Amino acid sequence: MSYSQTRRCPQCGDVPKRWRNGVCGNCRKHNIAEEKAAGTYVPTVPGPKPTERPKSAWFQFRTISLTQQQAERFWSYVEKTEGGCWNWQRPLDNGYGNFYIGKLGVRAHRVAYTLVKGTLPDDKVIDHLCRNRACVNPEHLELVTVQINTLRGVGPAAQAALVTHCPQGHPYDEQNTWLETRQGRKPKRHCRKCNKLRQQDRRAGLTSSKGGNA
Repeated sequence: MSYSQTRRCPQCGDVPKRWRNGVCGNCRKHNIAEEKAAGTYVPTVPGPKPTERPKSAWFQFRTISLTQQQAERFWSYVEKTEGGCWNWQRPLDNGYGNFYIGKLGVRAHRVAYTLVKGTLPDDKVIDHLCRNRACVNPEHLELVTVQINTLRGVGPAAQAALVTHCPQGHPYDEQNTWLETRQGRKPKRHCRKCNKLRQQDRRAGLTSSKGGNA
């Protein structure tokens, strides 16, 4: 057994599950009651609230302007290819290039977009139309919402969006689909026809468990 499991309260001798100011919870309550009766009780003052978390480099860069020397250094790391992509020649991070302005690291394609097309809006992100993460060609970059950028990718949300029919072949259209939403969970599509068939099977005394959900 560890020391914390055998450590006893110095006042009552019990092995408490929780400690309060060096004693068990019951003794602490008793001490507070005595201090209040004697007029010596001083309530604990909560500490200062934590400062606001600093914004990431992605948001900080929206207001940063490059000097001519920094811009020249940036474009010196770019190689233009015959296919139209402008590939980043420095080390890549998960396929993306990073450009450092002092100690601030920013995605290279975001820097390129800002240099050529201007400031990035707060409610948009950049999508690579060429699907090449190392590309910084502004003509291959498009401002889209986070939702559109996700659906254009290859993740689970994008794959689910490509499914147009339930496992039984019924279409996921507006009339045949209802969306189940639960707190803390992702929305889930259900096929109305499959649910109706299951209900009919139950009424008929069957145990069919087939159905279409996504």
